[in-house]
Amino acid sequence: MCPKMRLVRFCVLAAFVISAITTGTDAQTRRSSTSAKPAAKKTTQSKDAKKSASTASKKTATAKSKATTSKKAATAKSNAASKSKTSNNKSTAQKRSAAPANKKMTAAERRKEAARKKAEEARRQAALAEQRRREQAAREARARKIAFERGLRTETAANILADKTEGEDLEIRQTAVNALGERAGTVVVMEAKTGRVLTMVNQEWAIKQGFKPCSTIKLVTGVAGINEKLIDGDGNITGNSMQMNLDDALARSNNAYFQRVGANLGSEKMIDYAKRLGLGQKTGINAEGETAGKLPYGNNNPR
Repeated sequence: MCPKMRLVRFCVLAAFVISAITTGTDAQTRRSSTSAKPAAKKTTQSKDAKKSASTASKKTATAKSKATTSKKAATAKSNAASKSKTSNNKSTAQKRSAAPANKKMTAAERRKEAARKKAEEARRQAALAEQRRREQAAREARARKIAFERGLRTETAANILADKTEGEDLEIRQTAVNALGERAGTVVVMEAKTGRVLTMVNQEWAIKQGFKPCSTIKLVTGVAGINEKLIDGDGNITGNSMQMNLDDALARSNNAYFQRVGANLGSEKMIDYAKRLGLGQKTGINAEGETAGKLPYGNNNPR
C-alpha cells in the first residue's frame, strides 16, 4: 500500500475519533445540567418547607401564649369574684351582728336617737335657708347697683347735653367727653400755670353738687406735709421707715402713705391747709349755680 493511502486512512480515523469524543462530551454536559436542575428545585423546596415549618411553630407559640393569657385572666376574674363574695359575706355578717344591737335599744334610746336626727335635719334646713337668703340678697344688691349705675349714666348724659360751653376749648371738651365714655362722672380740665378752666364736662356735678373729695384730698395732705417738714426733699416721710416716696404715693394713690402724713399733721392743720387751698369755698369763676363745699370742722378723726 502506498504511503498516501495510509495517510488518508489515518486522517479519516482521527476525524472519526474526534467526533465521537465531542459527541460524548456534549451528552455528559447535558446529563449534568439535567441532574443539576432537580437538585436546585429540591433546594428551593427544602427552603420553603423550612419557612412553613417556622411559621407554623410561631403560630403555635402565639396560640399557646394567648391560651396562657386567657387562663390568667380567667384566674384573676375568679379570684376577684371570690374576694367580692367574701367581702359581701363579711358585710352581711356585720349587718346581722349589728341588727341585734339595734333591736336591743330601749324605747328611751330610740326616742333620743329620733330627737337627735330631727335636730340635725333642722340645722341642715336652717343652713340651706340661710344660704338661699344670702344668695338672694347678693342678687338684689347686684341688681340695685346695676340700676343705680344705669341711672347715673343716664343722668350724666343728660347733664352733658345741658352744659354751657361758651368760652371753652371745644376740641379739649370733645376729648374729655370721649375719655368719660359711658361712665358716670364729671371732667374738669384746667391750665396748670394760670388756673384757667379749659372745659368742664357735666357742670351739674362739677360745681352745683357736693361730693366727698376722696383721693383728691391727698394733694392737700402732700402740700401740708412738705410745708410742715413731715416729708423730706426726697419725698420720704420724716422719721418713718416706709419705703415709698411722695411721687410713687401720688402715682399709686397709696392710702397708707397719706394716712401716716395726715396723722402726723393732725386734723386742725389738715383743715387749715384745706381752707387755704380753697376747699369749702366757691372757686370764684362766677359759674351759674355754683355752691361752696363743706369742711369737717371739729372732726378729730385722724383719718
